[in-house]
This record gives sequence, C-alpha cells and structure tokens, in this order.
Amino acid sequence: MARNRRGFGKIRKLPSGRYQASYVVNGERFTAPDTFSSKTSADAWLSGVRAAINRNEWVDPRLAGQTFKVYALTWLRERREHLAPGTARMYAELLDQLLLPTLGAYR
Repeated sequence: MARNRRGFGKIRKLPSGRYQASYVVNGERFTAPDTFSSKTSADAWLSGVRAAINRNEWVDPRLAGQTFKVYALTWLRERREHLAPGTARMYAELLDQLLLPTLGAYR
C-alpha cells in the first residue's frame, strides 16, 4: 500500500486490477465508495477529497445520506445532558416548530 505523492491518503491495487483509495480524517479511515480503473483516477479522487477538507466542505460519508430530522434529533439527544433544561426545551421547540417541518426530509 503505497502513499500517493501528496502524502494524503492511500491507494492500493486490488487482486482484480482495480485501485482502491482511502484516507484518514480525525483518526478514522474512510474508503472511496467505488474502485477505480487506474491509479491516476484514484489519485484524482483523493485530490478532490483533500480539496473539500481544505475548504471545510467535507461531509462524513456516513452522515451524507441521513435526513436532517435524524441528524438534528440525534444531535439534540446527545447534547441534552450538557444543556440547561430551558435551553434544551427551547432547542426542541425550535426543531419541532420551525426546522423539522421545513427541512426534516432533506438529506
């Protein structure tokens, strides 16, 4: 498994002859959703990921398919114990009344 020349990510040749690209963000490895027919294509994909990270536009692929409703309710549940009761209530009301009816189904 050789590193590409930029030092970001890894590209490996699979037994099928195709190439698999992967990278690490916050200590966690992510693999490209598809394999590539050439090392150059895999390298180009990694360059795009790196550019998205540098622009703060990278989205964790595990979250990309989630609806806003699932994300928001999970976010609130995970933080509720660290919020004052009034703040938690206000956040829940804002979600229920304003955000979820409009954005809830969006991915």
